[in-house]
Amino acid sequence: MQTRIGENGNCWEAVIASLLEIPIYRVPDFPRDDESEFVESVQRWLSGMTDDLFYCRVSVDNPDAIAAFVTGDVWHVIEGTSPRGGPHACVGLNGKIVHDPHPNASPSGLVKVDCFGFLVSRAKGGM
Repeated sequence: MQTRIGENGNCWEAVIASLLEIPIYRVPDFPRDDESEFVESVQRWLSGMTDDLFYCRVSVDNPDAIAAFVTGDVWHVIEGTSPRGGPHACVGLNGKIVHDPHPNASPSGLVKVDCFGFLVSRAKGGM
């Protein structure tokens, strides 16, 4: 569960902690003011945690987003707009919300879904 709510909430960090099965305190607060700074900070942190993961966001309008759910179970982030207003993140499984980290979560989780976020493993070795 997220430990802060409101404008400085840490729902995204709570979702990442859930996906990685680590305590939330091990996930740093990432900057939200600048999208490119956010992505760079996340990639740097992930590479320090494990050298084989990176974060990839895909718009829900992108056909490749749905293609990820064709075979097997895929756990991921779902980002969008909270019923309370403002951006929010939830844990997803195959494109559906399975956990809302907000302590006062509504049944819907999100009123609008913008993108899916995937923790992707880098290939090891050559082809």
